[in-house]
Amino acid sequence: MSFFDDEPTQVSSSPRRPAEPRRPAPTGGDTPPGDRQSMRTRQAIAVGVGLVLLLIIIVGVKSCVSSANESALKDYNRNVAAIISDSDNQVSAPFFKLLGGGTAGGAATDLQVQVNQIRLAAEEDVKRGNELSVPSEMRDAQQNLMLVLDLRSGALTKIAELLPKAQGTGQAAETATSAIAGQMQAFLASDVVYSQRTAPLIKQALSQAGIDGLTVPTSQSLPGYTWLAPSTIAAAIGGQAAGTTSGAAAP
Repeated sequence: MSFFDDEPTQVSSSPRRPAEPRRPAPTGGDTPPGDRQSMRTRQAIAVGVGLVLLLIIIVGVKSCVSSANESALKDYNRNVAAIISDSDNQVSAPFFKLLGGGTAGGAATDLQVQVNQIRLAAEEDVKRGNELSVPSEMRDAQQNLMLVLDLRSGALTKIAELLPKAQGTGQAAETATSAIAGQMQAFLASDVVYSQRTAPLIKQALSQAGIDGLTVPTSQSLPGYTWLAPSTIAAAIGGQAAGTTSGAAAP
């Protein structure tokens, strides 16, 4: 048998298993376990410091806001006190002093001019009230304050308009005098609104903000209930009330 007659060598058909990739050997750039722990510790410390700083900032901002709000409430109370004091001392007091001082029975035009001068002071108080910086806690108090000032200013405006007729004679004088007495009700109403609404609301807002020891001013524009009677008005201005004749100025 010849060499070429030998059976061919069979080659295995099963695939070879691929060689597993070699894992790279550790290099000098890898962080050792001890260094990684130190890094985590430093990161935790940094986060903690950041949180502390954030809390300090938040507390500081809240403190500034609270301080600013407290100052705004105190300023509002002080400004209201100044306006209402002016309304009492530069508007109401001079007006009733004019009527009750024995000089109101002069010429109608002279009295009207003097009342209009007082009216201008009342309108200035209204303007000052509208220009106030009002904290949100004082909005209700502000609405009632403006009602007080508007009542007084409006009453003086109408009284000044009625004076020439009231100082005349006849039915027209009686009607005008009664109308002036009706306007005196506006002064009384303003006192009630201030004492029952404006002042209590200011006190409430201050108390809720933890502000104690501040004085909220009182206010009284109408000196007495006798000014609600037409006969008192007629006597003060030298006019005529229903069922009466012209009288002298009230003492």
